[in-house]
Amino acid sequence: MNNCIQRTQHTLVLSCSPRKDGNSNEAARLIGEEFTAQRPNVPFVVRSLSDFIIRPCIACDFCASHPGRCSMEGQDEVNLLLSALCSPNPGLPVNVIVSPIHFYHLPARLKALLDRSQYSWHLPPQEKPGRDAKLAVVLPAARRQGARLFEGALLTLRYVASALGLELVDPLTLYGLDAPDALSRDAEAQARVREYARSLINLS
Repeated sequence: MNNCIQRTQHTLVLSCSPRKDGNSNEAARLIGEEFTAQRPNVPFVVRSLSDFIIRPCIACDFCASHPGRCSMEGQDEVNLLLSALCSPNPGLPVNVIVSPIHFYHLPARLKALLDRSQYSWHLPPQEKPGRDAKLAVVLPAARRQGARLFEGALLTLRYVASALGLELVDPLTLYGLDAPDALSRDAEAQARVREYARSLINLS
């Protein structure tokens, strides 16, 4: 099932909510629709993070003495995912992470994936795997307000992008999407997601 990422160099839209039928999946679907409409010949894939096997970093420090490698290579699908995030299709050179906010931060499964980017931290800039690729982020949140609601998540994403050699583009943050179907009932929020997707297409 996950070979569709390996076989062809796809642009990846990764939905990272533990809940498959909620607002993150709907946002990922809307982005996919815009990509299809604007770049019909560019291969991209919309996937759910919950479909992948992810083991958390164990802080073994193997990557410090073996830059660019992880002691858990081949034991899960983290290398596959991080490699995909670092190598979008050249026709649409931006990958997208869509994630809810849990307790003012990213959900546990996504944080576990991002922690494993440590393998790239010790590489010199010219050897980072994400050279010249861009990473976009959509963060739907249930709360209707909160000046610092997205701050922790964005700090983590910024430093993970730096570790992988990716360029983090301006994110889209969405307040007030509480119920699982809130985005599907909010025309204004849907329009913002579609507009954001079109802006990503124009980056390439």
